[in-house]
Amino acid sequence: MDQLLEAAERDLVTDIRHAKALGLHAPSYPLKNKGEQIQ
Repeated sequence: MDQLLEAAERDLVTDIRHAKALGLHAPSYPLKNKGEQIQ
């Protein structure tokens, strides 16, 4: 369980970094993409 949790946390941090990096260039892209995944 701990290994899965750690991997998920790393993926989340990576996602956030990518979203921030993309956000600098195209603010609407990461938000729209995340919204589609949630729905």
